[in-house]
Amino acid sequence: MNRKGFTLIELMVAVACSAILVASVWQCFSLFHGTFVRLVSDYGTQFEIQMDDIRKVMKNARGLGGRLESRF
Repeated sequence: MNRKGFTLIELMVAVACSAILVASVWQCFSLFHGTFVRLVSDYGTQFEIQMDDIRKVMKNARGLGGRLESRF
């Protein structure tokens, strides 16, 4: 008898291998995504601190009577 196709065991093994592969890829993706979100948040916070410092310097320079040319 010449049978064509896959047995149920072969299909179950293929599904299990696929599930393991998807789970590992998902874990790596979530790790990288969390790291990226933290980095973007830290960058935004640092940028706002620097902009506040620049605004204070600009305000103090204008208060001293000096002429300040802004190129922003």
